[in-house]
Amino acid sequence: MSITARLNDTPVGTPVDILQSAEGRFARELEKLLGDDLAPALRAFEAAQDSSAEDLSKEEIRLAGLWAAAFDKARLFSLRELGDVGEAHFSVSMRG
Repeated sequence: MSITARLNDTPVGTPVDILQSAEGRFARELEKLLGDDLAPALRAFEAAQDSSAEDLSKEEIRLAGLWAAAFDKARLFSLRELGDVGEAHFSVSMRG
């Protein structure tokens, strides 16, 4: 499985090629950081957002934490060339 990343709410006038490059860097970095844990970590993070800690297994909590840490590292890595991005943020979805 792989992911599709979309950079949302970027400053007006940001060139499309720069946005696409940042999205690609973000997705590749997440895939590199998480490897085989990518899909399970995303599912665990989504479950954690919709549940309380008592409803999650220790493994789900661990994977959700991995996702959060990898997401932040990938975000910083991919946005470093864009400068001030204001309220821009990444959304992620799984693909085949």
